[in-house]
Amino acid sequence: MESVSRYVKVVLIILWILFYITVGICCGAPRGRSGSGGGTSSGQNFVNGGGVFTGTNSNLAPSNFNLLLPANSTYSSTSAITLTWDNPSGETGFTVQIVPESVFIAASNTFNNPLYVYDINSANVTSHVVPSGVLTVDNVYYWRVIARNSAGEAVASNSPMTFRYFKPVSFNLLAPLDGSVANMRFANLTWETSVNAVSYELTVTDDQGVILQNFPRSLNTTSSPVGNLSFGTYHWKVKAINELGYTESVEFSFTYEQPVGNNNGQNEIDP
Repeated sequence: MESVSRYVKVVLIILWILFYITVGICCGAPRGRSGSGGGTSSGQNFVNGGGVFTGTNSNLAPSNFNLLLPANSTYSSTSAITLTWDNPSGETGFTVQIVPESVFIAASNTFNNPLYVYDINSANVTSHVVPSGVLTVDNVYYWRVIARNSAGEAVASNSPMTFRYFKPVSFNLLAPLDGSVANMRFANLTWETSVNAVSYELTVTDDQGVILQNFPRSLNTTSSPVGNLSFGTYHWKVKAINELGYTESVEFSFTYEQPVGNNNGQNEIDP
């Protein structure tokens, strides 16, 4: 009888082990643990107890993302620069880095000595305004953004990008040609477009330095008429302007002389 009792106990133990194994296979891993046998991970969620992971895996670095604006190699005409980028998944913060072109090249195309570093300790941030005074006018800057979390970092895939922090680029006056002489009472002053200009200011003076015209022009206007001129020599120049400063053209002059045949100076000549 004792051997039978011992045999029954062994059978019951085996049945209990089989039952426990069967329940474990059917119901999956317990909530709060990864199905691969890893440790616990906050924020994990398993659907219907079946081990299907739908939450954030804190063991993964942020996903890939891209820088957006300013577009690569474009000019900036405002004193405060707004940098924008994609929103990766899994990040808890970002680091923005900016370095002047000369420093970037000297450091073998690295960000080892950035001019500007700004840490953002929040998720889902996709822009940053660089304050006025940080950047120096007439420089090219390289920039990048790094997304981070407790598992690691992800540098924007298209890093680095550049922007040109420039006042308007030098340009030329076109017509009337400098030193030209013509029988004209009305003149059409024209000049080239200045890259990165927001507006223009035209100044016209006579030989005594008296200002006849001094007014801003819109960005798309690279010409201006002047009229009702008296006989004499006139001087004109143009300023191209943006928030970062201005660039002034050289000065041209033209002379209005008595028309041949004395037609009372009614000629109008568009160069």
